[in-house]
Amino acid sequence: MRLDESFQIFDRNKSAVDSNVLWEDLEKRIASETRERPRRILELVLAHVKAEASKDLDGVLNTLVERPVYRFFNYDDNPDLNPGSSRDEIATFYDKLVFTPDAFRIEMKMEIIIVDDDGALTEGPGYWAYPGTTLRDQMGMADADPDEFYIRAHRVAIIWPYDAEQDRLIGELVYHSSEGFENILDRKITGGITGPS
Repeated sequence: MRLDESFQIFDRNKSAVDSNVLWEDLEKRIASETRERPRRILELVLAHVKAEASKDLDGVLNTLVERPVYRFFNYDDNPDLNPGSSRDEIATFYDKLVFTPDAFRIEMKMEIIIVDDDGALTEGPGYWAYPGTTLRDQMGMADADPDEFYIRAHRVAIIWPYDAEQDRLIGELVYHSSEGFENILDRKITGGITGPS
């Protein structure tokens, strides 16, 4: 990653979302990681994001400890985004917000990947494809076209703590740079949405 004049917070003209981008940087980093435990942690993160993109609940749960922790710190008063730590509560979180037909699709380029024996941090521009129906019916945006998808854009940092005894991720601690909904109705997806290949 270059932090110079070419650095962008995110692409303000983006017109497509490709979930395959989620793991490109992880796969490159895993290939170059020589330390055993940090490599294992990155492999768990990779399996986790691939399972999320494939809507594979068992695959997601297989990467997590028995009582995972999910926290979205920009939305700490939203119980949907900060579920309890039972397997049933985590399954409901995914079924309601990630795996339903009207759920958003995610593209995130992991420009920064930091890993040690206790966990990993990934950070980069994130793009969420939100269905017009979700924006209209759940978020009160009356002018959203129910037949279209719109791009929410911001930078995202995720901390992935690791439990060595269970050899699993403890969960996700998520931070967003902003709400990302400013002018979202002006960012209609025209270039398509691509899922896992």
